[in-house]
Amino acid sequence: MRVTDTKHFEDYKAVIGKVINKLVENYEFKESSIDLKYRIKTSAVFSSNIEGNSIDINSFMNSVAAKEQFKHGKEI
Repeated sequence: MRVTDTKHFEDYKAVIGKVINKLVENYEFKESSIDLKYRIKTSAVFSSNIEGNSIDINSFMNSVAAKEQFKHGKEI
């Protein structure tokens, strides 16, 4: 079910009630509130895979979290 579909909106509105207006009024629409760090990192890792780098996203994120060096042959 997609809430944005017109036929489902009335059901959604019945469940949420009068809170919809408050949610919209309090929503932060500025782009600065969106954290793109994870998306940029995953994009960079997948792009490096296209170029032949063998690192995967889990290894990269673990490396960033632990700040460790991988065995020779893995490029970060």
